[in-house]
Amino acid sequence: MDEKDSDQLQFRGQDAIECKNFVAALIKLAFTQGKQRDDQWIADFAATCMADDALVWWSALDEEVQGSWKLLRQAMLSEYGSMFCGGSGEEAENFVRAVSRKL
Repeated sequence: MDEKDSDQLQFRGQDAIECKNFVAALIKLAFTQGKQRDDQWIADFAATCMADDALVWWSALDEEVQGSWKLLRQAMLSEYGSMFCGGSGEEAENFVRAVSRKL
């Protein structure tokens, strides 16, 4: 990923797929920059990629979460990640029934 690609990296907070793709792209970018173990650098870079609803969401986070990629990544996946990744309404209904039986 070159500098142009990193300038185009954005997270708008649209859905789980966008979130997972953003996280994966950011991990790759950090690796290419030799920053894969630099928790704060990745979090700071991620902040520059926030836009639209994600920027509003990010702005409301605690400073500790904003400054740690580990915490930010968990918060992003919790907020925007899907609980169900099935392919149809029927699969979703089966999933809900299975979970309900276990409660």
